Amino acid sequence: MRSFYSKLSIWFSSCFKTRMHMAFVLLIPILTVNVILLYYYTEKEKENGLNNARAASTAAVIDAASEIHNDVDKIIKEIRYVVSLLEMNVYVSQQIKELIWTDPSIHAITVAYEPDFLKRIKKGEFPEYTVNVSEGAYSEEISDYFQFHAWKNNDEVPEEISKEKDYISANWYVQTKKTKSEIWSDSFKTNDDNDLTISRCSFPFFYKNVFVGVVAIDFDMNILFSEHAVNISRFLTVESGTFLISSTGDLLFGHAQGEMGNHIYSRFANKNRQKNFPFIRSLTSGKTGTLSRKSIDLFPNDPKNGNRIIWFVYSPIESGTDWTLVKCFTEDRVMFVLHQYLFMVWFWSGLTFLLLSFFVVVLMFNIYRPIMAVSAAAQWAADGNLDVSVPLQYELLNNPMGKLSANFNVMINMLKKTLKLKVEEEAKNQLTAAQLETAKDLQFSLIPNIEDLNLESVELYTYYSPVHYVAGDFYDCWKINDDQMYFLIADVCGKGVPAAMLMALARMLIRMASNVESSPGQILEMVNSTIQAINRKKLFVTVFLALFNLRTGELQYCNGGHVYPLIISSKGIVKKLDDNKNLLVGIFDNKTYNTRTINLNEGETILLYTDGITEAASKDGQTFGEAQLIEHCRSFSEKDPEDVIAELIDHLYLYTNNKRQDDITIFALRRLENNR
Repeated sequence: MRSFYSKLSIWFSSCFKTRMHMAFVLLIPILTVNVILLYYYTEKEKENGLNNARAASTAAVIDAASEIHNDVDKIIKEIRYVVSLLEMNVYVSQQIKELIWTDPSIHAITVAYEPDFLKRIKKGEFPEYTVNVSEGAYSEEISDYFQFHAWKNNDEVPEEISKEKDYISANWYVQTKKTKSEIWSDSFKTNDDNDLTISRCSFPFFYKNVFVGVVAIDFDMNILFSEHAVNISRFLTVESGTFLISSTGDLLFGHAQGEMGNHIYSRFANKNRQKNFPFIRSLTSGKTGTLSRKSIDLFPNDPKNGNRIIWFVYSPIESGTDWTLVKCFTEDRVMFVLHQYLFMVWFWSGLTFLLLSFFVVVLMFNIYRPIMAVSAAAQWAADGNLDVSVPLQYELLNNPMGKLSANFNVMINMLKKTLKLKVEEEAKNQLTAAQLETAKDLQFSLIPNIEDLNLESVELYTYYSPVHYVAGDFYDCWKINDDQMYFLIADVCGKGVPAAMLMALARMLIRMASNVESSPGQILEMVNSTIQAINRKKLFVTVFLALFNLRTGELQYCNGGHVYPLIISSKGIVKKLDDNKNLLVGIFDNKTYNTRTINLNEGETILLYTDGITEAASKDGQTFGEAQLIEHCRSFSEKDPEDVIAELIDHLYLYTNNKRQDDITIFALRRLENNR
């Protein structure tokens, strides 16, 4: 009794270790693949996130640059109109004041004349050039130097006349006179209480190709640029900045957000330091593009920001200016939101893996543990110990495993009864036919009833004849759904009760494995591992297992050391299915069983048989052989398969003089024609 409980304890321990091992085998590859895919997905999302940020910023900068160009171009057209008036008539103060009043981005307009020009007009040197000095600013006494200035002051547009000569040395006047073309100046701050940021554009005007003077327009950069800067800043609103710079990198206007945005703004605003930026030439190249720099490279004397990556998106203003619109943002702030999203992806993936692990554990309990319990019980039964059965807890499972466990216990109980009767009768040397008949009935009860399968697209023909009361041969077939069915034929080495027991075990294990795996090769691998683990007597089984699609005719099969099946066409052409033969089942551990696939055409028949036919010997020792079997099978195209099988068996009995030495089993499946 102590030995029994010791074995039982070892068995439970073995089941636990094996189950844990199988769980690791299943979960570790899944976890590895999951981590690899998540890592690849994370890297791709980082790359896509940064690309999307650059693309969105580039589109915003291009749109804003185009809008600024349109605004500036509109103003320039209005000023050129004023210039055209100046080239015909000196008195245009009213038009200038109206232009200042109606356009919010114009702060002031200055008209400066070449020295003595107005006096020369008054003297009549330019008779076609009219001048009206009866009112307004021009009613002042004309002197050698004359400068008219109008500006915006709250709700008024005052004007003034300057007769000082200081304007002729001003850079805006000198450069415009020298180049005879419009000139844009760098931005500057006003000295009044408004504290405006101004950019000045100067236009020359002429009379009959004679230089007359300069019109200078002061733009309020806050109005011209702020609205567009705000629109750009809607993209990546943290740690960013939007700047308008000249071709020399001087800051015309800026809008910064966050610590890094203000940091960059201060560098652009500091003219002495911004000239050291090596990337200014790239920003002001006149092209649209993006570039990145490390903050430590841009600001080597300010290492507190570390090696943060700063992206610059830039586009020129196409309006005769040398301005460039620049948007900058830090890469880590772009990635911050993306990292939050990726964290949730990793979190839910981990949670999914935990749920999968729980499912695998449940699967181990409901499927693998009953299989191991049945295998352990079968091992004891193979050792002659029939006093143990599969634990009741597995019989109570509401799934096929529970039913198979219960059936195994029933079979063990029946075998115990049969063996008990046999031992008693052997002790008395009186083994009765009735007792063996019981085992025979039990074995025949395992043979499937073809009519219960309700098959419409195929016809099945079988023949089963043990040489003794119980046999080692068997066939089986069962449907798994309306379109698919398994069928098999097998031959256990040996004869009598040991072969019958292994036959019952093999049949049960195959059916159990088919609930876990679908591939015939994988099913035989599982059955082989189970039988080999308990096979102390080194018995083996040859098996041909097939998965057949009743609708399409697809046939997946695996041959585990069995004799080759025959395929008979509707015209009587017979060929062997000899392209797939694996090792015997139950001898060697960790062996691979390959699955092949063919298509069984309409009207074709596949014939499975055991070696009890081909190895049947005549009285002079000559075997029946494969050639005679194939010859008989040719008549399948002319006769009913059932009649062909009956004639084959009759001929076999005549050939052996009714003295068979082995079990005979035949299983034939014909696919009907015109089936859809």
